[in-house]
Amino acid sequence: MLTILLTLLLVTLGLLALLWTGTLVAQGYIYDSPTDGLAWRAPAAAGLLSAFLFVWMIIEYRRPNSTDTIFNFSSLQSVKFEKFVSLRKNETGEEQEIPYERRTMASRRDEFVDAKGSIWARSSSGMMVAILVDEDGEKKRFDAELVNGKFGSQPTRYHEVGGRRYIFANELGKVYGTSRGAFIFSAFLNLVFLALWFVALWPILRFQWSHALGLAAACWLIVTLALLPYMFGRARDAAEKSAKNRKAVAMVMWSRGGRA
Repeated sequence: MLTILLTLLLVTLGLLALLWTGTLVAQGYIYDSPTDGLAWRAPAAAGLLSAFLFVWMIIEYRRPNSTDTIFNFSSLQSVKFEKFVSLRKNETGEEQEIPYERRTMASRRDEFVDAKGSIWARSSSGMMVAILVDEDGEKKRFDAELVNGKFGSQPTRYHEVGGRRYIFANELGKVYGTSRGAFIFSAFLNLVFLALWFVALWPILRFQWSHALGLAAACWLIVTLALLPYMFGRARDAAEKSAKNRKAVAMVMWSRGGRA
């Protein structure tokens, strides 16, 4: 959270400098003289934009990659999981459940291993025909997409039974799916940000509405392309660091409990 606050402070100061000096120069050139009360109008405009950006960063901190700029956002979303149950079909056709859990190996690469430390493979003493993922206490089944009862040459995809999501065998640990609602929400945030630029420039900084509209579009575009990806990256990094810290604390508490 400290990272987000420091980033926001720098952004706020940058917006304040941009809006103050920009208004002085632009209005002095277009209208002969800048508006009255610029000493409070510029901080108010910068504060309005910064408050919205703070909310947007918090959303990304709480749910990383759930939103993005309109130019970077994809309706393809992914959800991570740390463990699953693999269903292996043996020679007799029976399905055997084998739990797997993510573990960082000596090579510093994450792999999913079973209780014996064996790394998951789609063909291991049989065929891994399905994957079970626990989501909020409910097991979701993902069946392998087979060709004539066999794995194809392409990376195997496990498709959710009764759903539209899927898991790639070469990208274990992520459930992929498309979300129309996420796209609409992300587009809404981008449009609100554009509208706030217009509000900051028209009623607050007293540009004529036509000038405010054009300048708002230009400022929104520049900030969206140059600044927002950096801010979202900082929020996502902070979320990842926080998750690792919570996991480390949980492991320490678990180990202490085990020794007790």
